[in-house]
Amino acid sequence: ALPGSRVAVNLQGVEVEGVPRGSVVATPQRVEPRARFEAELRLLPGAPALKTGARVALHLGTAERSARISLLDRALLAPNDTALVELRLDRPLAAVEGDRFVVRGYRRIKNAGWTWGGGRILDAAPRPGRRKRADRAADLALAVAGDREAWLAARLARAGWRGQSRPELLRELRSLEGLTGVRVSADHW
Repeated sequence: ALPGSRVAVNLQGVEVEGVPRGSVVATPQRVEPRARFEAELRLLPGAPALKTGARVALHLGTAERSARISLLDRALLAPNDTALVELRLDRPLAAVEGDRFVVRGYRRIKNAGWTWGGGRILDAAPRPGRRKRADRAADLALAVAGDREAWLAARLARAGWRGQSRPELLRELRSLEGLTGVRVSADHW
């Protein structure tokens, strides 16, 4: 199986209750459940406009969570438009950068049901603490543009003197995989 694919797994000696809906199979320390993500969100035509504080149902893989949206690059997200957002979930969820999600609302859209839009996760583990929305949006714009080198440099600069934990550093190193002229080896920890 490749990352992001859906598979059936036969787990011997594990009760069904031990693997709830939305569970993820991953290598150790690769994915940590988080209650906050930064993402790119696009609304469908006909969806209601969203402001910071809007509540949605977020669907990622087989998991569903209630989430609040904070707009990072504008005051109002209009239908058929895209924005950079922070999603605060009611319970943690395992996800990685690039994961796609769907947001559903509490009002039906003609010919679209309850689905209001969708997007992709740009930062699955944003740094805790307060940062200006404009600064966060500028960093996320690098991820949207696909400039992986600049995105990684911005993330490491944000870490500053605090540095990065081993799981964070492993995640950053994995983001380098596939760049021309870069070979990642985590054999020397």
